[in-house]
Parts: sequence; structure tokens; C-alpha cells
Amino acid sequence: MPLLSGTQQAEDEMIEVEMELASANEQFLCDWGRESLKAAVPGLNDMLNRLAVLNGVLIGGAVLWVEKGLMPTWARAAFVFCLIFSLTFAVFGAYPKGRIVNVNDPDDVWEFEKSSLERKKAALWWTGFALLAGCITALVGIVVSATT
Repeated sequence: MPLLSGTQQAEDEMIEVEMELASANEQFLCDWGRESLKAAVPGLNDMLNRLAVLNGVLIGGAVLWVEKGLMPTWARAAFVFCLIFSLTFAVFGAYPKGRIVNVNDPDDVWEFEKSSLERKKAALWWTGFALLAGCITALVGIVVSATT
């Protein structure tokens, strides 16, 4: 890797400076960090809007089931609890990580991106699990209500 060197006079002394040029990978990570940080707020707003619509539709469906008595009280309560649980994980997963990143440090950018992706992936799995558990609970409640 080529070294850049030079001298500069600072007040009454000479300072010699040596530095390495950034590799293509390091430059990519720095650019990626800058772009990711720029895209965080619009991505969060989009995700929150989608989640608000999804949550409204699912809660509306739960209210209709409560009125029509399609399922027992325990099933409705578990279904609504699963919806709230799912929404909570989705919002926390969409929320940007609260850490300041030095975009000029490739290692810091890489660690930030890696931990953000891992956190979002875990939140996605928990959100999906809660939605699936809620749907299964609702179906079991409907079947139990229909057979009694």
C-alpha cells in the first residue's frame, strides 16, 4: 500500500506526516456508512407508516371478532396480546440504533452496520413469531367456539 508523506511547519517546528491511502474495501465501508446514515430517517418513517396501517387493520379485525363472538374471550385476549407484542418488536426493530458512528473509521462503520442488521433480523423473527402465534391462537379460538 503506498504511503503518503510530507512535512508541514506548525508555528516553530516541522512536523512530518505519513499516512496510508484507504483500500477499496475501506473506502466502500466509509461510503456505505455515509449512505446508511442518510437513509435511516426516511426508512424509519416508511416502516412506521406501514406498521401503523398493518396494526390498524389487525386491531380492527380483532374488534370485529369481539363484536361477533367468533372466538372465546381467552382467544381474543391472546390474539390482541400477540398483536401488541408483534407491533412492539416491529417498532423497536425499525427504530434506528442510538449510537454515534465515526463514518471515517471503517471498523466502526462495519461494527455499526453488522450490529444493526443483527438487531433488525432478531426483531423481524420475533415480530413474525408473534404474528404467527396470534393467528394460530385466533384460529384455535374460532375452531373451539364453532365446536361448542
